[in-house]
Amino acid sequence: MYIRNTKALKTLWPAFHEEIESSYTPDPEAEIISAVSGAPGLKYRGRFLTSSRDPVKEAARLVEAAFPEFVDIAVFLHFGCGYEIEALKQRWPDTAVIVLEPQIPLFLTALHARDLTNIFSSPGITLIMDSSPEILGQLLNERHHESVKFFPLRNIARLHPEYLANVEEWFRRFDSRREINTNTLKRFGRVWVRNLLSNLPVMAGAGAIGHLQGILKGIPAIVLAAGPSLDCLIPYIQECRKRMAVIAVDTSAGWCRRHQVEPDFLVVVDPQYWNTRHLDFFQSASILVSESSTYPSVFRSLKCTTYFSSSLFPLGRFLERYCSIEGTLGAGGSVSTTAWDLARFLGASSIYIAGLDLGYPGLKTHYGGSLFEELSHVWSDRNSPAETMHFKTVRDGSPLKVEANGGGEVLSDRRLSLYRWWFENRMKEPQSPPTYNLSEGGVKIDGMSPITPGELTIIPRVRDKLEEILASFRKVPSSGNQETGELLRGLQLLTTSLNELSDLCTKAITILQNQATSRPEKFKKLRIIDEKILKSPVKDIAGFLIDNPGNTPEAEIRDESTVSKKLYSGILDSISFHRELISTASKSLQKI
Repeated sequence: MYIRNTKALKTLWPAFHEEIESSYTPDPEAEIISAVSGAPGLKYRGRFLTSSRDPVKEAARLVEAAFPEFVDIAVFLHFGCGYEIEALKQRWPDTAVIVLEPQIPLFLTALHARDLTNIFSSPGITLIMDSSPEILGQLLNERHHESVKFFPLRNIARLHPEYLANVEEWFRRFDSRREINTNTLKRFGRVWVRNLLSNLPVMAGAGAIGHLQGILKGIPAIVLAAGPSLDCLIPYIQECRKRMAVIAVDTSAGWCRRHQVEPDFLVVVDPQYWNTRHLDFFQSASILVSESSTYPSVFRSLKCTTYFSSSLFPLGRFLERYCSIEGTLGAGGSVSTTAWDLARFLGASSIYIAGLDLGYPGLKTHYGGSLFEELSHVWSDRNSPAETMHFKTVRDGSPLKVEANGGGEVLSDRRLSLYRWWFENRMKEPQSPPTYNLSEGGVKIDGMSPITPGELTIIPRVRDKLEEILASFRKVPSSGNQETGELLRGLQLLTTSLNELSDLCTKAITILQNQATSRPEKFKKLRIIDEKILKSPVKDIAGFLIDNPGNTPEAEIRDESTVSKKLYSGILDSISFHRELISTASKSLQKI
């Protein structure tokens, strides 16, 4: 049994023998038992880890309760005897499974207990052995649009309560970030789609950040965020520019203009109009790094070379097949997280961050003279002074006190704490360069060492070498009409696929409304249509804007026809919205 299982396992994990089998042995305190049903199970120190009566039926019952509907990714804590994973794969074959197993000896014991070759040969199985929960960040952080469910095998997890608590805390933070992303999607989903299709002419002439990967090898970089501590850098910024590449975010562009700093890279990835106002009167940067859903006026107002990162959204990923956009930057919900990941992507030898406070030192929200500060004065009156706006900003974010870089505590909030968590996860990744935080009064970020601005002035100068490197990237080679023609072809294929999907949904609604067809016959026909919808190459694009079925009132959920009709109607509404914008985008591209 063990030989058969390890043979299948080595197909899934070729280095299993070198990394695991050669260093561990089965747990001597774990006992293989036979349940009442005859199925094998595990017992540990007198405690049953699997059902003593029927582990197969018990696993099926638990999985049915935990996974009533399809999820893209299921994260199991502990492998056990594999019954729960097997039950999930039988119920939802397309769900990807990640198994986090901190108890390798117990896992090796299970390999002796029963035939597990079906599990190890199933598609979408990932095994992670003896790692901290933070490893999940590398697998899940960028999978924004996929549903994730955590499923601990509690009979085993109770043996290691501290590890279980750490994983549950990781998922609490992960779910909080997902909640914020979901709410953001509801608010800005249509804006993202509208901006993206408006920006197609820009995409046709832009470069891909994939071409910039590693160009700063051996050169440090400084990221300018927009927190209050950015002002501490004023006396040193010109000297810093001689010694490292300067990466600014859109919210710090006003600070750069005021202090006559030309960034080597400006990162702008926000879809909102008001965010563009940070760029008012901004002269230029050597290179603009952006994303296809950025507010379109940014590309008209800034006269600098533009490079796009790959889109996070289904529509963007579809259209990028027809142009040269490639290279992905991490998205932690803040432009500062994107700017840090750009510095890493560029190959910076070390990264210094100014203005990354992730809190409110001195009860300030941004650097002095920022757009936020100026608007608070513009919109103030006798009954609502600027201080009231600042107070509401701090209060409405669920404030809390956390440890500060320089000791003591600083006021932060729930949203900013999620950004801190994103950075802390990145600091633990082996490919992350050394990162230093210049904010003494800001939030302490584990893995990001504090440093004073004065210490930067002893770094060797690299400006001449840096200018030579950047000179060859300040102009994107023109591809003529080739990119435009490819994008038009992509839009035509997109329209055709959306029309086919629209026909399927219209047919489904007609079936639901046909009173002469019996209920079983209706749902038999709908299952056939649903299979075709799931195979559509544009299902994710159309589904991007529809409401979550979980928002349906409970009374309606009981009526499957009502839920189904709402879903099909939502897809049709999304398709109609996309088709109108695609028509406009095609006309714009044809004029180039």
